[in-house]
Amino acid sequence: MAGGAPYNFARALALQAIAASYANPLSDDAFGVLLRNGLAAAGVLTLTMAAGLIDQQVNGANPRLYDFQGALTAVHEIDAEPGAGRPMLLYEPSYLADVISYYAPDIDARPLGSPIPHGTGIVWVLATDRVLGAEDSSAKVGSVLADLQQTRQLVDTINRPNVRVWELR
Repeated sequence: MAGGAPYNFARALALQAIAASYANPLSDDAFGVLLRNGLAAAGVLTLTMAAGLIDQQVNGANPRLYDFQGALTAVHEIDAEPGAGRPMLLYEPSYLADVISYYAPDIDARPLGSPIPHGTGIVWVLATDRVLGAEDSSAKVGSVLADLQQTRQLVDTINRPNVRVWELR
């Protein structure tokens, strides 16, 4: 039979009057049409990956939603305050460089643990909830925050979905 094991299993369930759905994408060529018609004839509810994708993008409770834009917009608004000094953003995990440069291209951003130049004004520390949930990386963030609080005061914490930013002056 055409279609592979998941296809055939869903079709066999439907032929036994057991509710079944098929969530793999089907091509638009003649073979895809043949498979789609076979599922429909058996009474299988065919779903596409698009339905899942839409849910992931629209659902505000999506645990994979990281609001970097909202967090960095708030940082940028503070950065625009007069007399704020030369600000810096420290971030963890280190692979966020491209994301940060996209949403905040004018901010001096460096991976967590980078030295802070003399004369730096506001320092922000950005971390994802995933980082904060892991013991080793959470300890790293906590250590850097503790070191910064030796010479600066924590004045605010910005919480966005799965992203946290601490502001130290």
